[in-house]
Amino acid sequence: MARAHWGCCPWLVLLCACAWGHPKPADLGGQDVRNCSTNPPYLPVTVVNTTVSLTAIRQQMQTQNLSAYIIPDTDAHMNEYIGQHDERHAWITGFTGSAGTAVVTTKKAAVWTHSRYWTQAERQMDCNWELHKEDTWESYNLALQGSNRQLVSITTNLVDLVWGSERPPVPNQPIYALPEAFTGSTWQEKVSGVRSQMQKHQKAPTAVLLSALEETACECGFADTGSRLGLPNAPSLPGPLAQS
Repeated sequence: MARAHWGCCPWLVLLCACAWGHPKPADLGGQDVRNCSTNPPYLPVTVVNTTVSLTAIRQQMQTQNLSAYIIPDTDAHMNEYIGQHDERHAWITGFTGSAGTAVVTTKKAAVWTHSRYWTQAERQMDCNWELHKEDTWESYNLALQGSNRQLVSITTNLVDLVWGSERPPVPNQPIYALPEAFTGSTWQEKVSGVRSQMQKHQKAPTAVLLSALEETACECGFADTGSRLGLPNAPSLPGPLAQS
């Protein structure tokens, strides 16, 4: 059996179950969701046509000798709230829910997401995409065991290549310090509190790495003009925070 290579961005490897088909979510009646069983399929006006982008990403997969490509819904820092520059999952699928993993193969494409997003996905995705319930990491691992498939990391993000000049720019909003009335305490007090917890911890760590940018923003009391929901989220921050 030939070995199939699975590619993803270099900063993240995700496993996805290999069960394909068109599972039918419950209670999706009405004409505001897609119906891929009719000829021609019924697509509401909210659906995004992904035929061109899928064709382009499959061409990129062929140049990399990849059988499948995994597209997560996060950014390089595993943030929940990401800037438009990193919304690769939404751009390639048309689905804008905050949780989901997309997989594109040479013949099929599918999205795994939590059941609370099923109706939204049926309203936004065209019939190029299959929709699956989100599984656990254990089920992903079990599905891949003995499959003779290999997950590989590649240095170039294929979605970025296909997105091209349409991709929004890197966030560059000014970063500013929030007053203590909003943060609850100074950054010095927060750093001192983290150090206190480090000393009390049974493993006595000598350093802590805050990889999520909202964690860095919270500890430092930063925000930017692109913050969402009033949270101290700062997609303009350049990277994580290391504290000793």
